[in-house]
Amino acid sequence: MKFIFEELISFGKKNCHGEYRILTNPSQILNFKVKNKFFLLTPFLFPDYVLLFPKIEAILTVEGSILSHLAILCREYKIPVLKIKNVLREIPEEGVLTIDYKNKLIKLTNEK
Repeated sequence: MKFIFEELISFGKKNCHGEYRILTNPSQILNFKVKNKFFLLTPFLFPDYVLLFPKIEAILTVEGSILSHLAILCREYKIPVLKIKNVLREIPEEGVLTIDYKNKLIKLTNEK
């Protein structure tokens, strides 16, 4: 499955590959446990996600602005933020993805 991201809210230069997790609201952070770095998929750029910065490889969001609080912090911490329409409706809750910045492409795979 492939998606094209609309906008790069915060920079990203090199292609990335890894596991992703979906969080739909900040209250899920309390029960969230992950050992390795991961891609965060979320409908909005909630400032509470700052708590996960040490483990976040990149953030993929449906809504968000280059001037949002979290986007500004992500730029400072060099965490890429990508804006993608309808991505949360079409993918499983956990999996593996690859981001190709040059072609503005996100590819879901089953291999780690």
